[in-house]
Amino acid sequence: MLRAHRLGLACVNWYGAHMAQMVMNGLNRRNVSEMAASLVELGFNCARLPYSLEMLLATAAVPDPKDNLRANPDLQGATPLDVFDAVVEELTRRGVMVILNNHISAAGWCCTLVDGEGLWHTSAYNESRWLDGIGVMAKRYRDNPMVVGFDLRNELRPSTLGTPTWGFGGGAVDWAGAAVRGAERVLQEDNDLLIIVSGLFFSSFLCDVPNKPIHLEPPMINRTVYTAHEYSFINFHISCRMAIGYFFATLAVWMLLLWFVLLLSCCLESQGLVGKACMSECLARAVRCGRRQPPPRPACCGRCVPAGCCCKSCCPQ
Repeated sequence: MLRAHRLGLACVNWYGAHMAQMVMNGLNRRNVSEMAASLVELGFNCARLPYSLEMLLATAAVPDPKDNLRANPDLQGATPLDVFDAVVEELTRRGVMVILNNHISAAGWCCTLVDGEGLWHTSAYNESRWLDGIGVMAKRYRDNPMVVGFDLRNELRPSTLGTPTWGFGGGAVDWAGAAVRGAERVLQEDNDLLIIVSGLFFSSFLCDVPNKPIHLEPPMINRTVYTAHEYSFINFHISCRMAIGYFFATLAVWMLLLWFVLLLSCCLESQGLVGKACMSECLARAVRCGRRQPPPRPACCGRCVPAGCCCKSCCPQ
């Protein structure tokens, strides 16, 4: 009888196939076998492979293969999905587990608040096409036991079609409900996969999970992995600290500039100060006085005579 044992996943994100090139990054410099061997040498036992629905449905050859597949002449003329197959086969042959990740729908870089890809569906790819797409990928690799997980969608975030929620707001924005539907579609094709579910707001927010714990719902039980992405620039406490630091640094700069402006204003307003040489002399003396306040205007400077400025000082002696 087989006995279950705990296994830790040490995964690397090998991205690129979701972008306009439609193949993993690095295949223009090294062949697939070398890249897979490097992952093993670095101690990884798992690779997350992002893809786009556009890549999945592409039937033409890889764009600009002489550049994007320069180090893989055997893949010249292959479709993006053929290249994806080759990568999965080589990784799993070397004992590296694979997690499939539907990153976005239209091929391109991810992610922003204005790319229209913040939900699991877009204006060009509705939910049905998303479900069909993840079902196709699950079915394609179900005979490979080293393909162990499916990351349903990357970094849910506000979109032009709405802001994703967890367990409320209706079917068009309720990511918790959509994740269950996505899991059901994937598991129809391969019932042995882990189901990986992104948090909200660039996968940084999972606080609503206790309100709707989908890992307790069939078919999610004993297979759900919630994923949170850590970015220093969107962590609230770090962002606040940086904002406060920026505020005080800006305030210090403005106070310093104001100090010089006030000194210069004193010189300009004083009777008898004429000419650039006179202003420079008075300002230089004021700087030497440090932080002491200038005296009232009548005591600041004397009068000017034809021979030159007789400004003695812009601060007390």
